[in-house]
Amino acid sequence: MVRFALRCCLFFALATTVLAPARAEVAARVDASVRPMTVAVLDLTPEGVAPELAASVTGLVAAELVRLRVFEVISRQDIRAMLSHELQSQALGCEGGDCSGPVGDALGVKYLVSGSLGRVGSRFALTLSLSEVARAAVVGRSSESTVDASALTELAAAAVRVMAAPLLSARQATFLLSCAEPGAVVRIDGEVVGTTPLARRSIGWGPHLLQVSKDGFVSAIEEFSVQTTGLVERQATLVPSPDFLEAWEGHARRMRLGAWLTTGAAAVAAGTALWLQSAWADGAARYESGVSAYETAGRPAAQFAALEQLRGELDDRLLTARIAGGASLLLAAGATFFWVAGPDPDRYARYRVAVGDAGDAGDAPRLRIIGPGPAGLLALEGTLP
Repeated sequence: MVRFALRCCLFFALATTVLAPARAEVAARVDASVRPMTVAVLDLTPEGVAPELAASVTGLVAAELVRLRVFEVISRQDIRAMLSHELQSQALGCEGGDCSGPVGDALGVKYLVSGSLGRVGSRFALTLSLSEVARAAVVGRSSESTVDASALTELAAAAVRVMAAPLLSARQATFLLSCAEPGAVVRIDGEVVGTTPLARRSIGWGPHLLQVSKDGFVSAIEEFSVQTTGLVERQATLVPSPDFLEAWEGHARRMRLGAWLTTGAAAVAAGTALWLQSAWADGAARYESGVSAYETAGRPAAQFAALEQLRGELDDRLLTARIAGGASLLLAAGATFFWVAGPDPDRYARYRVAVGDAGDAGDAPRLRIIGPGPAGLLALEGTLP
């Protein structure tokens, strides 16, 4: 027993020793999949423009990288605080060459952004490159130009997105959309990707714009950012417009009324058929007794005429019972259609709130449609009929 316990302890110790590095590696991978990528933005090289303008555009590039929400950006001020710009080339021994590797190692970042801002005639040109420090390789480039100096902000935003696109598209997550409304058109970054219910799909890292729209509903619009390789789930709530809600409830009420009417009519027809069938059974019993009495009495003419009249009444009653039974089946089928195909009148009841009483006798009460919108609570108002 003691040897068995010692063997168990030894096995547990060995398993812990062997599996601990694997668990640590998995944890590191998971942590790396959600941790922002560190990037340093070096000062843009001015080419035919004032150094102050190049420095301002450098700040715009850093700000746009921050807006992507997947980078931890070290700005030019941070770089200067850790490493003097004047001593970068000399201290790191890369004068006249590519300093991205040594500078990146010194700053402890994974990526470096460098580039230039130039001017040729009246046109400004912004060139950016994104380098991976560990491999000393360029993973993204962009070159944008404009003739309008006031458009440099948009120019920097476009250049950063183009530069980072290859890196972000290589990192994929799984996107899942939940929406209670079927048949809604789903757009991601302006591109139609399908309709609800939307199957799971891959999506690249970075910011995205989600739009879910359907006729008669207020579109759901949301900006979100992806910075994980796991599951990204979004919830889209479509709020019905006042006109759609009024039309929906009117149609639903008519369908529900038809369901109740046909159900009631089917019950009456079935009851009538049962009553006629029971009356026919009683009449048939009387007819059989009459036939026996008629045979016993020697078939008198008066009894024969009475039996023929009773037989005719029984035939009519049986025919009417069968017609009523058939009508009850048809009405039941109609009721089933109304109940199944008819929409629920209270499906959107949570969005309908009557606001106050009418101020004057002639004032119509107001209708407010409430629900979540892209910037919080959304309220639409209309007049109740």
